[in-house]
Amino acid sequence: MRKLFVYTATAVLLLAWAGVCAADFAAKAFTHGSTGGANPRPGNVTAGHRTRPAILQVFDVVDSIPAPGDLHMGLAWDGTYLWMATNETPPIRIYKIDPATGAAVDTLITSVGSFVLGLTYLNGSLWLQEWQTTGTTYQIDPTNGSTISSFVSPGDIWSRGLANDGTFLWIADTRGGSNIGILHQVDTLGSTQRTVDIGSVINWPMGMTYNQTTDSMWLNDNGPNNDVNELDISGAVAILVSEHTPPGNPMADTPEGLTNDGTFLWYTDHYGSWIWKINITPFEHDVKTEEIHTPSTIVTPGGPVTIEARVRNSGENMESFTVWAEVESLSVQIYQDSESITDLAAGDTALVTFSVTWDAPVEGNTYLVRVFTDLVGDMLPANDTAEVVTFATFTEKMCIDDGTMVNAHAWWDGGNIWAVRYTPSEYPAYVDSVQVYILSGGDPYYPWPDPTHQPFVIEVWDEAGGQPGSVLFGDTVLADDIPPSWVMAYPDVEITSGDFWPTHHQLNDNPACEGMGVDASVNYASQNWGRIGGIWQQYSPAGDLMICAYVRYRGLYDVGPVSIDSPGRIVESGIPLNPMATVGNQGRLTAYGFQVACRIDSAGQQVYLDTVTVDSLDSDSIAQVTFSSWTPGPPLNDYDVTMYTTFTSDPRFSNDTLYSIASSFQLMPILYSPPGVTPTFDGLIEPGEWADANAYDISDVFQKKGEINFPGSAILYVMNDLNQVYFAIDAQFDSTRTDFDRIGIAFDDNRDDAYPAPGDDSEGLLTLYYTSLLDFVSYTSLHSDGSQGSPYGVNFQAGTALPAGHEQYELAVPFGSLDERLDASPLDTVGLHIFVADSTVDGGEYGGWWFQSVEPNQWDEPAYYGDLVLSDGVGVTEAVPQRRRIVNYRLGQNFPNPFSDLTVFEYAIPDFATNAHASVRIYDAAGRVVRTLLDNDQAPGNYKLLWTGTDDSGAKVAGGTYFLRFISGGFTATRRLVLIR
Repeated sequence: MRKLFVYTATAVLLLAWAGVCAADFAAKAFTHGSTGGANPRPGNVTAGHRTRPAILQVFDVVDSIPAPGDLHMGLAWDGTYLWMATNETPPIRIYKIDPATGAAVDTLITSVGSFVLGLTYLNGSLWLQEWQTTGTTYQIDPTNGSTISSFVSPGDIWSRGLANDGTFLWIADTRGGSNIGILHQVDTLGSTQRTVDIGSVINWPMGMTYNQTTDSMWLNDNGPNNDVNELDISGAVAILVSEHTPPGNPMADTPEGLTNDGTFLWYTDHYGSWIWKINITPFEHDVKTEEIHTPSTIVTPGGPVTIEARVRNSGENMESFTVWAEVESLSVQIYQDSESITDLAAGDTALVTFSVTWDAPVEGNTYLVRVFTDLVGDMLPANDTAEVVTFATFTEKMCIDDGTMVNAHAWWDGGNIWAVRYTPSEYPAYVDSVQVYILSGGDPYYPWPDPTHQPFVIEVWDEAGGQPGSVLFGDTVLADDIPPSWVMAYPDVEITSGDFWPTHHQLNDNPACEGMGVDASVNYASQNWGRIGGIWQQYSPAGDLMICAYVRYRGLYDVGPVSIDSPGRIVESGIPLNPMATVGNQGRLTAYGFQVACRIDSAGQQVYLDTVTVDSLDSDSIAQVTFSSWTPGPPLNDYDVTMYTTFTSDPRFSNDTLYSIASSFQLMPILYSPPGVTPTFDGLIEPGEWADANAYDISDVFQKKGEINFPGSAILYVMNDLNQVYFAIDAQFDSTRTDFDRIGIAFDDNRDDAYPAPGDDSEGLLTLYYTSLLDFVSYTSLHSDGSQGSPYGVNFQAGTALPAGHEQYELAVPFGSLDERLDASPLDTVGLHIFVADSTVDGGEYGGWWFQSVEPNQWDEPAYYGDLVLSDGVGVTEAVPQRRRIVNYRLGQNFPNPFSDLTVFEYAIPDFATNAHASVRIYDAAGRVVRTLLDNDQAPGNYKLLWTGTDDSGAKVAGGTYFLRFISGGFTATRRLVLIR
């Protein structure tokens, strides 16, 4: 029940200012504040000041103590103890606190059930101020928390502060919730003595205390800066004496507790965990360094740097003093200079420019820049020094806001975008990071539009025709409640020409969205943009949008791998190859003597490492690096390949490394068909019926047709008897059935590496089709001139099915002299080419392609085919179901994928691996083990496991990408899983 309700009530008026009515835009923007942002406040007003013992110049946090409870809404001092009211659990609780330790020595539970916004101690009693449309002021017994008396608070209510001057109570009234306030001085019975108008100097009074030492009222201002303000209230209209934000702005959110003990202010906030003790004692002699103007956190390498800083005389006397500047690198001082300041009046500031420049910072180095004042007799040395850590890089910070958030915006409708247009200083430019300011704890109007932070997308758009063209980068991010609430993303995208737009892409409808920060006024109207209802246009809210980009330009040296040229995604087992990489130099100067390394790991263990030195590489040039030979291991092994450069002069590390994965695969140019018995031709490859067959991986691992298909995508089973050759294909890559899904088997019957001339139709292609009406087999003759005969149907035993989430095929090809038959006999060798096609994909996706070295334009040229060696077809006397032989380790792809509840996958341990240890684990995208499904010895065989999307404790894991890894007997394989919640 905080200020959120006040602003929600004025939403309609704010929309009228925003100019986003339905006639103008398809979507509406919701804006906090008014046309000029938050109400302006004047500076220190001197006219009408009465003489006071001292002008306050010091406001420093000197201590802090832990604050008990939560939702702190008032703070009081009784001369010995602090008292703090909280709204954590109705009714209101009041803690009696030891100011030395923060320990609660007593807790009062009052009978006040509503929210309070004020607490004070007067005449031996505690006084509570209720925050309601009909507020009440309560007198509370500090010994037991009971109510002694009460009266209706004066004014238009929504009271927001309570204090006393030793005789009377003072109540802050916000006139029904507006930004304009009045202080009421009342006696302990509630009779008004006088009023003071504070509307011209305080936006949102939240807590207050009267300081008899300075004869002034102090109020928390829950406006843009959460300031603490000192007011002269001697007249009918308050005068702002001083305005302060404690060093480091410790107030996390909504200042609502303030009291004093005559020497120190005590301060707490609504959600904070601390009470701050603040020094308000004036010093006669005090000068300090307020800030370092230049350099900032980024400095350009190689050139002179001018150091500038602002200093202030915070004491009560005119001062002359010295200001020093120093620069350190690795704790060694490399620069020092000083300037003299003469007769700086009390309260005045001066901009100091050091005449000696700091020359040639080295790219990639970090420097500590320190500026400090040197005044003889300075009474507060703690504020003499300011420091900044700067990094030497060719990076530019691009912002149009002034750095101070005073207003917030949100679209009514999700899907719309805020954006700022920026022009790089040169090309190419690299957008290293983007930061977006989101309304958060400690900001004006927080929590708005909703107290729960919601995800949004930070994007980078390029230019097309003078407006945003296409998305180069997008990352979904989430803000937190730690101010200042800049939310970061790291695109690392290249801009080669034109402008670019970093954005805040709102995902959800208001109020389940984020408040977008803007500054006090629009100074760069042409750079503020919005995408409203899908249409880009310039858009000006109450102030400039707080979206910044850090743009990096070419450094002196910048080398890195451009591509991994070898090994590719699939490597042939046992065949040596030379890893190769292309490296480039994006720096401004020639790079001499840098190293390029290649590291290959298997199952987390390094199996290969080589390093090559590049003697020189000119700017904007590339070179190919060849490493020493490497021989991949057994089939179906996964290898992690890392290529990286090492160059001490290169400060940019983000492009120094490339990663890839290589999977080993055994090319089998010769297939052997063992003797076997007739299976059932229903398309189902069932246990036992293909036990006599040999199994071969015929996946299109070299991407000959369509997309790349990893090992295990298509498995062929083959066997023969005296009369027929039997083929079965498990198309694991194809999870759906579409008309004209098919397998094709082309035979070179006599293995003469050529098809016959036209007119001879004795050799050709058999195709088994699936359709929703029926499965059928066709025969097409192939000829030496590339021509084909007309296809016709043949009555062969065949079938297709979708038994376990992927398509399966079975086909019997009889021996014989008819054209469509295989004109061969047992023990013959025939030429063979096979493909497996999914017609779901436009043009067909070929998940199976054997022999894998055959190019697409060679599919009808038998000279490139592999061999099928037929057995004698005898030795099998009866069809006794047996487990088929397993010749390799195998990990299948899970099904379904993506999945929401459970997924199943198969793996195999070959016959030669007796009682091999096997492990199956699920990893998240960060490489952490989520679930161990298997970790023990297993006998050879085919196995299935399922995963229900839970971790080892049984808890459901979040949706996202996971990785399934199978390790056994030196073999490792990984599959990608996508879990949808």
